[in-house]
Amino acid sequence: MAHHDHVPGTGNGKGMAFRDQIANSVIDAVNPQAHDTIYDIGSGDGHYSARLAEKAARVVAFDARPDVFQGENYQKANITAVPGNICPWVEAHGFHEASQVFFSNSFHDMPCQEKLLELLGSTLRPASRLNFVEFKLATPFGPPADIRYSPERLKQLVEAKGFRLVKELSFEYHYFHTYEKLKE
Repeated sequence: MAHHDHVPGTGNGKGMAFRDQIANSVIDAVNPQAHDTIYDIGSGDGHYSARLAEKAARVVAFDARPDVFQGENYQKANITAVPGNICPWVEAHGFHEASQVFFSNSFHDMPCQEKLLELLGSTLRPASRLNFVEFKLATPFGPPADIRYSPERLKQLVEAKGFRLVKELSFEYHYFHTYEKLKE
């Protein structure tokens, strides 16, 4: 699926209200551990970065909009902010340091989705986890439906890169998947 032009974070606020309803379940499902380095890709206002940083050793937050990193959610000592387009950064660095990677309603917005999946598959260590929160296709708000991924399509794409689905949750407007990197 090609990236389309839509500006993330410009909706009517419904998504944020629903995020608050699912956040505890999502954090429980990610299950951050004291030794984890978690890459939060498309971190937005930092809500999940801050929550993950409460338990993880380190959170590396990526967002294309540098101004978001001024918010209070990014003020924890164990959060590193990486502003700008993730695509060139990840091509240069990969995911070698991450034990978990987290996308919250952001994967569909990435202009380099195929490259991200390739690098996740080739640079994450075995047993590392890849987590997604995404909009359901029929959700009446959020990004255009034609750039969303059905749970089945996301599973097909991710598992083709050397992962297996180990956890899935369904919410009213979103779904959550955790994949584990298989041994090579």
